[in-house]
Amino acid sequence: MKSNINPTKIILLDRDGTVNVSPGRRRYIKSEDELILIKESIEGLRLLASRGYSFIIITNQAGVGAGHMTEDDLTAVNSRLKEEFQNHNIPLLDIICCTDHYESDSKRRKPNPTMFFEARDRYGFSLAETYYIGDDPRDVLAAYNAGTKSIYLGKKELLKDFGGNLKPDHIANDMLDAAKIILNMSD
Repeated sequence: MKSNINPTKIILLDRDGTVNVSPGRRRYIKSEDELILIKESIEGLRLLASRGYSFIIITNQAGVGAGHMTEDDLTAVNSRLKEEFQNHNIPLLDIICCTDHYESDSKRRKPNPTMFFEARDRYGFSLAETYYIGDDPRDVLAAYNAGTKSIYLGKKELLKDFGGNLKPDHIANDMLDAAKIILNMSD
């Protein structure tokens, strides 16, 4: 665990559709030029950062395993994302990616919890006291499987399409709303 990190103020984030504009299902951001940040996400993350929060991105990036992009492409996109966070004074501790094919039986791919456990072990925080914020019903399932709280950025109806039993801790319109929820819960 890094000594300058407050383990009770770490928030876990999905990447595509949560922090940056999603390219669409089974489509991939293959170059840093395609990376477009969501304005409300940056505003919400900056608000949380101003209150001492740090962030870890946990994301499936099957484009590598499916052969649509290379590891170098992914590294370039994530490097650009790290630069953007730094430019906005948002502390990004890590980006943890699973590059396995979406049809693989990988234990690292969300909604499996392995990447969450990797983050917990690396940074020494309690998953039960942490939020995972994502825009896909599978993110809610991943949070549940990892034993973390969830904030879903999306339409409630889509949760029903995914089986009806998914119940995030909170639903928000965007990251700015999610930030306000977290801050209200911590006051």
